[in-house]
Amino acid sequence: MNEQELIKIISEVIEVDAGELSLETEMGDFEKWDSIGHMSIILAIESQTNIRFNEFEFEEMTSIESMLELINLKL
Repeated sequence: MNEQELIKIISEVIEVDAGELSLETEMGDFEKWDSIGHMSIILAIESQTNIRFNEFEFEEMTSIESMLELINLKL
């Protein structure tokens, strides 16, 4: 998965323009990226990639960059 694909997923889930997101964007930077939004993002990623994350990985994915790194390790 590349950066733009991940940003597209996240922007759709938290309902923000993709141009407002970057690798440095973190959980909490946007109102809808709270704990429930975070879970929704993870579920959307799992749905589109057919990979699963455990609870430790879930906690590690606090930014777009950390998500992208973990996703690409699992693909």
